[in-house]
Amino acid sequence: MKSTVLTGILLSAFALSAADQPKSIETTTKIHRLESTQRSAFDAFVYVNRIPDQPEDGELPEDFAGRVYGRLANQEGRILLKLPPTMNRRAYFGFKTFLGSEGDVNVANCVSCHAPSGFSDGKSHVVEPGGPPKPTPSLRNLKLNGSDLEKVIRAKIAASTARKSGAADDVAAAYARMDLSETDVPDLVAFLESLKDVEDGKFRDLIIKAEVFDATQPVPVPTLPPPPAPAKINGERPNVLFIAVDDLNDWVGCLGGHPQAKTPNIDRLARKGVLFEQAHCAAPLCSPSRTAIMTGLRPSTTGIYGNLNWFRDLPQYRDWVTLPQWFRKHGYLAWGGGKLYHQAHGKFSDAGAWDHVYSTRTGALPPPLAARYAHGLRPKFESNPILARLIDWGPTDHPVEANPDWQTAEGAAQFLRRDHNQPFFLGCGIYLPHLPWYAPRQFFEMHPIEDIELPPFKPDDFDDIPPIGRRMGEEHIQHIRESGKWKEAVQACLAADSFADACVGHVLNALEKSRHRDNTIVVLWGDHGYDVGEKKIAKSALWEQTTRTPLIIHVPEKLRDHSWHTATSTCKRPVSLLDLYPTLLELCGLPPNGRNEGRSIAPLVRNPEAEWPYPAVITHSPHWLGNNHAVRSERWHYIRYADGGEELYDMGGDPHQWTNLARLPETTLVKGELRRWLPATNAAHYRGADQNRKQ
Repeated sequence: MKSTVLTGILLSAFALSAADQPKSIETTTKIHRLESTQRSAFDAFVYVNRIPDQPEDGELPEDFAGRVYGRLANQEGRILLKLPPTMNRRAYFGFKTFLGSEGDVNVANCVSCHAPSGFSDGKSHVVEPGGPPKPTPSLRNLKLNGSDLEKVIRAKIAASTARKSGAADDVAAAYARMDLSETDVPDLVAFLESLKDVEDGKFRDLIIKAEVFDATQPVPVPTLPPPPAPAKINGERPNVLFIAVDDLNDWVGCLGGHPQAKTPNIDRLARKGVLFEQAHCAAPLCSPSRTAIMTGLRPSTTGIYGNLNWFRDLPQYRDWVTLPQWFRKHGYLAWGGGKLYHQAHGKFSDAGAWDHVYSTRTGALPPPLAARYAHGLRPKFESNPILARLIDWGPTDHPVEANPDWQTAEGAAQFLRRDHNQPFFLGCGIYLPHLPWYAPRQFFEMHPIEDIELPPFKPDDFDDIPPIGRRMGEEHIQHIRESGKWKEAVQACLAADSFADACVGHVLNALEKSRHRDNTIVVLWGDHGYDVGEKKIAKSALWEQTTRTPLIIHVPEKLRDHSWHTATSTCKRPVSLLDLYPTLLELCGLPPNGRNEGRSIAPLVRNPEAEWPYPAVITHSPHWLGNNHAVRSERWHYIRYADGGEELYDMGGDPHQWTNLARLPETTLVKGELRRWLPATNAAHYRGADQNRKQ
């Protein structure tokens, strides 16, 4: 039978004439593939149903189209609503049964990804037929108030339990397929409550495409249209200059995180490329963040949540093809230097992933021993030995060119000055402004101590946040504030930022003078943010100060085509550094790695104002705090802690995140919408083979 493509409201475009159609009605079991706009919690997915092939006697083409569309839009047919991601896989099927969908597990499994969790990625999915259609309850069932909904859910749970235990034999078989538990009730009630005032017509707006296939024939696997092919210069694929700056928060001129930041080179790159104003890390800690970037996998997938864990020690990731390796696999030369992974040398540098590692040293040369820890605060940090060792600052009198970070930049510059007989992926990792904040004296002089402005701070900031949040805040910033050394710390961080910027400028200047300037995509990113006194001193938290980081992607004009819309060079959509892997593959015209969990933001590079319904998701899950996540949408910043504690901030009116709105009843729907983006599962905390055995 012929496939029929139904597109949005254009269903009325069926070229049917009532006079030309047979009088009988023929129905056939078909498979429908739906693509949803993914604009809200009630997403459209794939289902099996029976729809009419022909109009009824006297039915106009418009009437027939409306009737078919009505079934697709859940008036007579079925629609699968996505469960909040806090639910587990089996609860997902229970939820579907609760709403009267097929209920059989194989109906919901996508032929391509074999898991319902994959339905959240915005792509088309095809399901396998799994039994006869069943009637769908009306949406009026969702009009119940919260207490009535809870009674219904608990009754269904009780009925299912009774049947499974043999206490009752006459309970509908559908109930037996449910696997809801008491712990699922609050989230399920909140989710259903969010739908109770939705009109039927709203569901129609969500369906942007529906393809109908004969269920008796092989179902074609859905394919997305190919992205625009990248331009080539002299037949060459684009090169990539991949610049990482460690602990670089939004204290750069183009992001305005501190009014006195002086970063002219990064600002210059931002004016040429696309500056993502809401770029967030996958994890606010070095190794988890960089592992996510290089593998294209979430921390909640790998279990790499800390700095002492190396992903290749896990058997399933020992041979994982990382970002530079994917480029090498497709004909690129890959050179890396400085801090690109957690370390610039040894196991944590993944040296085997590169054709050549040109720099293994990082940071700035320290001052003489007698000049170190002059702030006198080191004893205050003894409870945190890592911070006690690292938290130092001050100017040095070494030549700029003698510092390891500058030498890393010079290694990248030398590479760019040469000719190469194949396209290249060049990684350059700058360590500063990671602690300690040592930098050549000239960069401290750029920020006179008497002029330093302190970051905003609210003394009772933590009074309305959950206990785990307060633990992430830690007490060490209080030592700096009370000592009168806070201005020194801010000055030192600004100086370290300016030195890192100079290193970046050295590389960019070399590119500008090279033959590669018109054929090299430049990506600059910080691995996460860093808080210098607003809430804490350090990273390792889920607030904006520690999750937001610079991200700039510059594609030379000669590599752009008519699909580019660059009237603005800033993008306000929230994006994740997890997205860099698939983005660079698309921009360079390489085959996608189907195992990437990020999504390409190349559409936003081409048009920074394009629609983007996806938030950024951040994970911070040290083994002593459990699984904790944040979700950043364009308006909201939501935090969910392992013990169920929550924070919610309206970033438009509260950019410093001082007023936690999570306890307000009117934010229930907002939290429910954001909560659905949280990871459905969290990998065990990998702490190394020996440590895991002891747990």
